[in-house]
Amino acid sequence: MMPFHSKPQRLLTETVNPVRYLSRTKSSRRFALKDIMHQLPQVIVDHIAAHNSPDPQAFLATFAPDALLNDAQREFLGHDAIRAWAAKEIFGDNVTLEVQRAWEHAGGVMLHAKYDGDYDKTNLPDPLILTNYLVLREGKIAQLIILLNKTIWAPALA
Repeated sequence: MMPFHSKPQRLLTETVNPVRYLSRTKSSRRFALKDIMHQLPQVIVDHIAAHNSPDPQAFLATFAPDALLNDAQREFLGHDAIRAWAAKEIFGDNVTLEVQRAWEHAGGVMLHAKYDGDYDKTNLPDPLILTNYLVLREGKIAQLIILLNKTIWAPALA
């Protein structure tokens, strides 16, 4: 619930069915976001390429040894756990991702990506757009949180 003093948000006319994109109104304060859709950090470019190739070794090499990955509210800590998760959930189900939007925000990266593959799609939206929150450290992914959000933030249209 929003506190009574919060400024209202509005729905944009631009949508990616069935996900609604939310934004602050033009009159509200600006967020410290930098659009990096065409300037992704190299480790993220490598991560996406390995994810889609598929190349499990190259995929794992994009993570720091002590990285934390959270997918569908399940935590995986370190290379061994991430390797096991990816073998089943990514490479076992032939999952691919296509970045739709990307921003640098508060020391991290936020991606909206369209996912597809041979996984069970029961009760999932089509297309499936997941938000990836990444924290990078020393050229590696230190933290990756993958969420199916009910609403997705997007900058206000000019």
